[in-house]
Amino acid sequence: LRFSIFISLNLSKQSQHTQKQYTCTIKQFIEFSGFPLSDVMLEDIQDYLRSLQLRNHKPSTIKVKLMVIKSLFSYCVKTGYLTVNPAAMIENPKVHDTISEKLVTVEEVKKLIDNALSLRDKLLIKVMFGLGLRVSEAVNLKWSNFSINDEVVNLSVIGKGNKQRTVLIIPS
Repeated sequence: LRFSIFISLNLSKQSQHTQKQYTCTIKQFIEFSGFPLSDVMLEDIQDYLRSLQLRNHKPSTIKVKLMVIKSLFSYCVKTGYLTVNPAAMIENPKVHDTISEKLVTVEEVKKLIDNALSLRDKLLIKVMFGLGLRVSEAVNLKWSNFSINDEVVNLSVIGKGNKQRTVLIIPS
């Protein structure tokens, strides 16, 4: 099985970063197992996951790598290369959701604004937090992204995964 075919067919709409991550994970797994995919068994996948734990990989990293392996074996079964998916029996590890630990408080945003070096930086911080924009969305803003209809201002931004979304700007 050629992995470039798997990558190009399954990930053609994904970012270059995602494609590299899949390729790297698949190569690492195959090197670890030392077998062709047709000889890989459930225990081999479990051993690989344990080796990641022993090397202190984060649970979220292990979960992503397992997802890649599961996707590969599903693809192999779907295309007829394999008759059985040895990864199907493995449950995804529980990952502690740390998003709440990454949130910025109102006080922290105020400090960022107060300590900004220029008016431009202050405005950029206010726009990002006020409209919920990612850094990449904010730095790519153009006047053409804004539209005004009946005194309602909309902002169209291209976000993660090249997906467009519209943000309603409410005057303060």
